[in-house]
Amino acid sequence: MVNPAPNPKKVLGARLNELHSIRQLNFLRQKARLDLHLFFINLVNQDIMGDFYRPCNLTKIQGYPHDLPNESTISKFPIFEGNNAINIEAHIKKFNSFIQIYAHSTTYNHEDIRMKLFVLSLEDNALDRFHDKANNAFDSLRTLTNAFKDKFGDKTEGKYLVKDLNTIKKKENEMVEEFNQRFNGLLKDMTQDYKPLDKTMLEQFLEAFNDDTQYEIRCAKPVTLVAAQNRAEELEKDRKASAKSKVLGF
Repeated sequence: MVNPAPNPKKVLGARLNELHSIRQLNFLRQKARLDLHLFFINLVNQDIMGDFYRPCNLTKIQGYPHDLPNESTISKFPIFEGNNAINIEAHIKKFNSFIQIYAHSTTYNHEDIRMKLFVLSLEDNALDRFHDKANNAFDSLRTLTNAFKDKFGDKTEGKYLVKDLNTIKKKENEMVEEFNQRFNGLLKDMTQDYKPLDKTMLEQFLEAFNDDTQYEIRCAKPVTLVAAQNRAEELEKDRKASAKSKVLGF
């Protein structure tokens, strides 16, 4: 049975007063979610809260469900909105620190609690992304945070740079010198663990051009990336000199 204390009407009135005074809609939404836990703590297995955590596969966790910390503890946790103001790596690091500080006791040392607290730390785009996932998509905090790293993670990480290099194409209105700088910039940002072999880099560079230009560069039989880049710049200069520049399609 739902515990009638505190009085929902009074809490709602307080929330509206807070919204009027500080005009922070995100703050009000956070408070509203905490109120749900406060009012329906005994209904955690039922639809009202079960649907909120729908993408989390919690039922297989030993001892599930475990009681969440109180509202004052939950309100201390950081918020991640997915709007680039705070990156996901920094949020996860801060979240884990707060777990150690506020939810480290044996009472709260359970996977379902950690997963729920992470969900409660999400707002706006990040929370929408979570609710877009299928039922029972995540069975641990690790799988949950990894999914958010994949979506909101730093795109300068090695795996993203490799993907960019594999799909890079010279733009129609891009000078060869500019493209060379962009291509080399990707390589520069890569750590040695992710950087491809020299032959692979050369092939990725050649594949970035249209068929005609790629053919002309290959005819010079370059054996290094630098040689191929130099030949590409020479071709562009030759075409300009002969009034046949194809900057828009080069």
